[in-house]
Amino acid sequence: MLIYFLIPIYLLLNIYLGERTYYYLKNLYVGFSLGQIPILLILVYSFIVISPLLGYLILKPRPLHRALKILGNVYFSCLLYGFIFVSIFDLLSFIAKKTGIMKIIHFKWSVNYVGTYCLIFIVVSLGYSYYK
Repeated sequence: MLIYFLIPIYLLLNIYLGERTYYYLKNLYVGFSLGQIPILLILVYSFIVISPLLGYLILKPRPLHRALKILGNVYFSCLLYGFIFVSIFDLLSFIAKKTGIMKIIHFKWSVNYVGTYCLIFIVVSLGYSYYK
């Protein structure tokens, strides 16, 4: 029963991470916003986001239920690491912009740098957690 109350929070969190990922990819590659690539990525991301919910709601057929639960559990670990690092880097970026640290150290804190560092930290932590 608790899952029904947590679904809106889960969906809002995924919308936030999806929007940040889309913004990062759009800034990384200029031609990303054109064509059918964003639509395909949004469809795949939407299916992966909804798979944990479907894994709890669809009980039969059993192999589909099991596959959706496994995909959902793997996605939850990626989601948690992703949310931790994206929120840390967003907070650091916000603090650096508001305090004027950027002007002192003359470092270009662009979306590309922040997104690349987030991606590196997420992949390393996921790899470490799966290795252990």
